[in-house]
Amino acid sequence: RFIVDTGTDLPDERVDRRRYHDRGFDENDEDVDDLERRIQERFSRPQEDYDEEATDVEQQALLPSVRDPKLWMVKCAIGREREVAVCLMQKYIDRGSDLQIRSVVALDHLKNYIYVEADKEAHVKEAIKGMRNIYANQKILLVPIREMTDVLSVESKAIDLSRDTWVRMKIGTYKGDLAKVVDVDNVRQRVTVKLIPRIDLQALASKLDGREVAKKKAFVPPPRFMNIDEARELHIRVERRRDPMTGDYFENIGGMLFKDGFMYKTVSLKSIIAQNVTPTFDELEKFNKPSENGESGDFGGLSTLFANRKKGHFMKGDAVIVIKGDLKNLKGWVEKVDEDNVLIRSGLKGLPDPLAVNEKELCKYFEPGNHVKVVSGTHEGATGMVVKVDQHVLILLSDTTKEHVRVFADHVVESSEVTTGVTKIGQYELHDLVLLEYRCIPIQCLQNDVGILSDVTVPKPFEKSELLSFSKRSDRFTWTIRGFSTLTQYTYSDVISFAGRKWQLGINPSGSGSGSGKAVSLFFHLLANQRTGAYEAVYVLAKFQVLNQLKLGNIQMELENWYGITSFGWGFSEFVSFDDLRDSSKGFLVDDALMVQVELEAISTTKYFPS
Repeated sequence: RFIVDTGTDLPDERVDRRRYHDRGFDENDEDVDDLERRIQERFSRPQEDYDEEATDVEQQALLPSVRDPKLWMVKCAIGREREVAVCLMQKYIDRGSDLQIRSVVALDHLKNYIYVEADKEAHVKEAIKGMRNIYANQKILLVPIREMTDVLSVESKAIDLSRDTWVRMKIGTYKGDLAKVVDVDNVRQRVTVKLIPRIDLQALASKLDGREVAKKKAFVPPPRFMNIDEARELHIRVERRRDPMTGDYFENIGGMLFKDGFMYKTVSLKSIIAQNVTPTFDELEKFNKPSENGESGDFGGLSTLFANRKKGHFMKGDAVIVIKGDLKNLKGWVEKVDEDNVLIRSGLKGLPDPLAVNEKELCKYFEPGNHVKVVSGTHEGATGMVVKVDQHVLILLSDTTKEHVRVFADHVVESSEVTTGVTKIGQYELHDLVLLEYRCIPIQCLQNDVGILSDVTVPKPFEKSELLSFSKRSDRFTWTIRGFSTLTQYTYSDVISFAGRKWQLGINPSGSGSGSGKAVSLFFHLLANQRTGAYEAVYVLAKFQVLNQLKLGNIQMELENWYGITSFGWGFSEFVSFDDLRDSSKGFLVDDALMVQVELEAISTTKYFPS
């Protein structure tokens, strides 16, 4: 957007831009509080220019009237709104006051139109004449006077902050650091947070003594709790002050406030990130500093982690526990979810059933022995059994690694799914104890050293070794079986080449095994001349589909097996039922043609040494 005042020369933008770049401004070079103070001193008007409170009549006088320039809507190409506004600005700079328009506005949420401020429609037409991306033949619309203020109204996004909310610092030395809200001043739009200080005490002592401190380029001190005794040993002046509002005592060092090792800092709301902040376990453990009596707190205030939940977090049937309020520690089951409230059944006499509880006062509840799946966080996708519950933290025994994993209760769901991996390759299984054999043993002899070498065993080297590797694939083959109803015996597809081996699909139209007489059977074969050695096996992960020719949804099955251990052909006895094929409305058999697709997702390969 640009706005001009008639009779005033426009400054040369190139000069202003060059001045700005010459400053070399870096947001980290200056504290945001100092920057805010300088801007207020420079641009604020004297206090006496304003009345304490403007009256309704004075507010009405600020609204546009029939004597003010009007606002016109001009149609332009979609996606070119900003470009058109910039071109009009450049045109004004080139032609000066000959172009009788006042401003141009391009709004992000309004597509296909821009606003032009001018006294007359003729002035707008003259300004847009000959310009690209503007539909000059389209009618120019006049915005009613009562709607002009709505065009440029700005809705500020309110930040809902409360005590103990987790935030992150946005700029300065503490950029990205975790902080905890201690107090919120909504009037001044400022917030007081506590965080782990990043202070070099040696440099601070030199600075307070007036000695010159050599600046270390891009050096940021590590986070470390303030040690007041160590500060005093470096002859740093420490003052103990009492906050008149809260009555709490703080240690004041050079204008910085500390308590229990934490720094307390008051900053602007604009200098913090308050949305989607999820602390890690390491960060929470740092904040969980033991108190003087040696006891730990609420693990850094875990109950405040639930402020950034997504909608649909709770579902009917979930076991929950109340984490704060008069009903703290009350357990129940979710019956229904309404906006911000969750209806739960507790089964306790004397309480409404169901009982409405705010979702921020609830947390999922699990007991040792529950089998769960992690749906978010560092261990997303892992499954395991709950072995211990510590407040809002669960200790899981992982299904794959058999190790303990810590997760938040809010990040898991109860599930019977078990995550598995490849645990057996040939004759070896996971966690087997094996002996590594080498062709030779290197021995280092030191000059002038005398010794006796005894009991040295040189194992017999392998005559042949092999290397087994796994690779993800994305190979696909589609088999169109025409005249399907005429098939009477087992039929093979054309030869398929996957990962350097030859394969074939095989179909039994009458069904095999459990599918005999009721379903079509499908198998995936490794050709005879491609078969493995005596001890070699080929791992295959593949997806098989019956393609729906009416685009109504495919029938899909997954195959995961080892070829060469007990068989060279694997598949499905009941791949697609006869009923589904006979029903033409389902779209699997069209014009007597059946389409089958195989997609190879992973396969193993073996290399022999010597080859």
